[in-house]
Amino acid sequence: MTRNKNSSKKDTLDRTTSTSTSFLSCVTLCPKTSRARIAIRAKPGAKVSCLAGIDAEGALNVQLNAPARDGEANEELIAFLSKEVLAVKKKDVALIQGSKSREKVVEISDALTAEDVSRLLQNALQS
Repeated sequence: MTRNKNSSKKDTLDRTTSTSTSFLSCVTLCPKTSRARIAIRAKPGAKVSCLAGIDAEGALNVQLNAPARDGEANEELIAFLSKEVLAVKKKDVALIQGSKSREKVVEISDALTAEDVSRLLQNALQS
């Protein structure tokens, strides 16, 4: 019974968040700079770098064609997001949290709004 109660609260929060901001659950705004931030769960060692959906915790699953050593996966993540998904320069995408973890947060410069980031991620997830 507790499980159903918690999941219904989460469903209500998800619906409220999605209708008021129209962002994907993995996209948030930095309160100080108003830049878009993306919560990511990296999965290094894949054959091809690709987006693999959004998990139950609201993080964007990204499979990376790089091993998890010496920052190679982080470099691949920045290159993949900037070139393949968001179509911005690599300097416009910064890893701000999780350099040694699979749970990461990247921040997008003022080159794109949070709405643009969310729309581009949705398009990439659908293709």
